[in-house]
Amino acid sequence: MSDFRHRYKVTECPGCGADLLLPNSVNVEFVATGSMPWSTPSRLGAGAEVVDTDGNIAKGLHSDTRCAACGESLSDHEVLE
Repeated sequence: MSDFRHRYKVTECPGCGADLLLPNSVNVEFVATGSMPWSTPSRLGAGAEVVDTDGNIAKGLHSDTRCAACGESLSDHEVLE
């Protein structure tokens, strides 16, 4: 089990109001040493945490979560635990 989790204070985009609980409603951005940044589509779960669809959050590679509709970053709304 990984200690890497990303949970937010919102389930709707603060920029455009999109429902972030819907499939493919967020783009999760990743970065790894020696590789180009990339992103994958995902959504927020019922507890407003990013659903780790491909295991890269568990690996600690998460760099940002953005609304897929408007590109708004959710970083200012992250719950720091």
